Amino acid sequence: AQVPIFDRNQGNIHAAKADLAQTMALEHQLELRLTERLTIAYQRYQSAKPLLEDLRSLSQGMPPVHLEPHIETLDLPPPQRTEHPTRTAAPVVVPVVRAVAQEDKKGLPGWAIPAALAVLFLMGVGIYFGTRGPTQEPPKIEKPVVTGLPATFSDDHGSMVLVSAGKFVFGSDEPGSPNKRQEVEMPAFYVDSTEVSNEQYGRFAKSSGHAPPLSDDFKTNPNFPVSGVSLYDASGYCAWEGRRLPTEQEWEKAARGSDGNIYPWGNQALPNPGKTVPVDSYPERKSPYGALHMAGNVFEWTTSAFPVTDLDIADMKKYSGGQEVSPNWCNIKGGSFVGSDERFFRTYMRRGWPVNQTSPLLGFRCVKDAK
Repeated sequence: AQVPIFDRNQGNIHAAKADLAQTMALEHQLELRLTERLTIAYQRYQSAKPLLEDLRSLSQGMPPVHLEPHIETLDLPPPQRTEHPTRTAAPVVVPVVRAVAQEDKKGLPGWAIPAALAVLFLMGVGIYFGTRGPTQEPPKIEKPVVTGLPATFSDDHGSMVLVSAGKFVFGSDEPGSPNKRQEVEMPAFYVDSTEVSNEQYGRFAKSSGHAPPLSDDFKTNPNFPVSGVSLYDASGYCAWEGRRLPTEQEWEKAARGSDGNIYPWGNQALPNPGKTVPVDSYPERKSPYGALHMAGNVFEWTTSAFPVTDLDIADMKKYSGGQEVSPNWCNIKGGSFVGSDERFFRTYMRRGWPVNQTSPLLGFRCVKDAK
């Protein structure tokens, strides 16, 4: 509001000084009362409503301020004569509204109370925000990631377990490890809960006309892992199921989990049975995701390339009796119960094998992208 204008014909300097002193005394009294009210401001003034209620109570009993319009007439000079002196301008009356405070005959000047309330209001706001401290954002709550993927998956071809998305420890800094220890980010995927069995592979061979393996136990032990299959044979079976062979990193994560276990079941070695066993045996040796026999029973194919050397190829030709050996080799993982070299039970270890060669100690399992 516009500050009232003192009438020049009213009052004098001494009266003005007295009014000012009285006003300052009133302001001081109100300030003391408000300060007393605000001693517990942190508890009370949590919103604007309590503050306004206190200001309203402080203003009760004070002389009211009456505003009345005061109209003055201003006589303006007539306009200058133009080329058409046919008219004479009449005086123009312009209403000017001024807010003139009616003083209470025994009270303070009318402007004093609004000014005091304004000062006290600003003081109250300052105290309120001063006691609250800096504004803090509400803590962010991390929501758990919900994938919506089932932990297991089953169809006519068998059961699979979910390997969740995220980082895992790949490789090791131990002597002899082919890969240095590192963290690798992987998407979610499913892996066969067991190695592909002779019975499962037999259904594939019968349905597709693919040649069955020549292993001795193919017909006699239907629940043993299929062996004697090349990379091409294994890839053909997985494609028939609508699946695929794993990469080395996928196989290793499915075997050791995210924490870098040495073995699927932990970090302590377990006895080697010394012979091939059914694919669903030794459930206590399962991986963190629930896959069985990812250490032992038979080696398993992956699609990751093995860094083969000329010496490796020459040795393989001797082993195979002079058969053609492909220069393309892939990593095989997991080790075999048949044999004495148990280094390959460790999840980070691997060997290489030609993609066109088979072995009675080599089988596979499939994976499937999680959707």
